[in-house]
Amino acid sequence: MARRASRSDTCRDESKESVITDRELAFRDALIMWLRWNEAHERVTAQLFGENQSQEQLEMTLDQIDQLRAEAIRLSRDLLDREIS
Repeated sequence: MARRASRSDTCRDESKESVITDRELAFRDALIMWLRWNEAHERVTAQLFGENQSQEQLEMTLDQIDQLRAEAIRLSRDLLDREIS
């Protein structure tokens, strides 16, 4: 299992355990967030076209999608700001 490194660490092999830099971890987290948003978006799209779907359940799913999207945007902006600075 990989462990998190400090900013001064670089990728290296320590007893077959890979060290992940903060930058790599941040990019991975942002990509995972977008993938989670995509999965939620696909679920709600299927619900929109499904029969006998509860309006309440659909609204809850849409709220979850909005929360995921907002978090993914925040993470992405933070990453871009760090890359540009």
